[in-house]
Amino acid sequence: MRLAHRLGVMTVALVAAIGPVAVSTPAVAGAPVTGAIYTTDMGCTGVDLNIYGAKTDVYLDGGPRGGGGSLPDGMYYVQVTEPDGTPLGVSVTAVVEVSGGEFAACYQLVDIVYAASSMYTVKGFDTTSNPGGVYKVWVSQDPTFPSNLSKTDNFKVMEQPESGTIEVLKFYDADGDGVKAMDEPYIDGWKVNIHDDLYLDRFTPVSVVVLGPDTYYVSEYAPVQMNWYRSAPAPFAYFEEPVTVMLEPGETETVVFGNYCTVDYVGKTLGFWSNKNGGSLLPPYLAGLRGLHLVKADGTAFDPVTVQSFQSWLRNASATNMASMLSAQMAATWLNVQKGWVPGDAVVLGTGMTVNELLAAADASLSMYPVTLAGHPQRMYQEMLKDTFDAINNSWAKLISPTVCPFTFAE
Repeated sequence: MRLAHRLGVMTVALVAAIGPVAVSTPAVAGAPVTGAIYTTDMGCTGVDLNIYGAKTDVYLDGGPRGGGGSLPDGMYYVQVTEPDGTPLGVSVTAVVEVSGGEFAACYQLVDIVYAASSMYTVKGFDTTSNPGGVYKVWVSQDPTFPSNLSKTDNFKVMEQPESGTIEVLKFYDADGDGVKAMDEPYIDGWKVNIHDDLYLDRFTPVSVVVLGPDTYYVSEYAPVQMNWYRSAPAPFAYFEEPVTVMLEPGETETVVFGNYCTVDYVGKTLGFWSNKNGGSLLPPYLAGLRGLHLVKADGTAFDPVTVQSFQSWLRNASATNMASMLSAQMAATWLNVQKGWVPGDAVVLGTGMTVNELLAAADASLSMYPVTLAGHPQRMYQEMLKDTFDAINNSWAKLISPTVCPFTFAE
């Protein structure tokens, strides 16, 4: 008797040290265990519920409740395995007491077994690899869980992944560069869409909690107004082009769109300002023109005193000296701004500068470099400015509104 007792103690100690033995362990001789076990809810009020939303929801009971048979009295070990018997968690001692044929208490499964992946040091059990979320729970008075001396019950845990969050923001890109500056405001009330299999229409700013992991697509709607454009994220140019979001459980992914709107304007060209219609408007502006660093074709300073001299100067501007042609185009743009036909505070798309800032830059360049012939290091810069003013005067350039324009969406 003493030898048998010592062998039993050694077996328990061995299991506590190395964990459960696989189910294929040869059966130990003895009468098959009778009775029933089943998984249930907290309080053990349900019988054989089988399907749970989380591991923590699974409790263990056994005995005649619900029509099952009585179990032999004594202490039992517990293990949780894959359906094929691969261990996921085990009690390192006998933890379940059966008295009068039934469980003496309602046992929460994660509280009485230790996870195999932790070498049986952390409470709980590992997640099954079964695609249906199926587990098997075993109870036995033998720590090796031989099949003929164990009672088992299968159950499912259909755990929902931790929710993730998709946040969508939209900013007004007042300089059209695709990057939000500190002084550029966010736009409220823009219609966006978040979808995988379902389409969720929302309005910015929006924070949508969705289940992950999954792939989601975020897009913005084009407004009814045709003067709106997308600048971010690059390189997308169309409102309908979606942004792909790979959402992981518990993460927050932020999608930022940038948009700008253009203003309508009508610039007047060199031809207009050099004809009689333009000439009739010039007298009040001659003094202002004299305040600019205008130059003649030969690079000498030009101060318009009369309408006739100004119009003659316009007609004789030459790109041989790029400063001369820049002067003429700059003067026309300056006049368009003074007349209110071109908004001076609007940014010229592609330059990052307002019309007024471009006028100031051009005037500063002319004051320092009144002659820029072929090969001059400043010629290319002055030509760029000249072409920009030419586009403005011909109403070709896109001018970005300094403030958010109206926007509405079709139903």
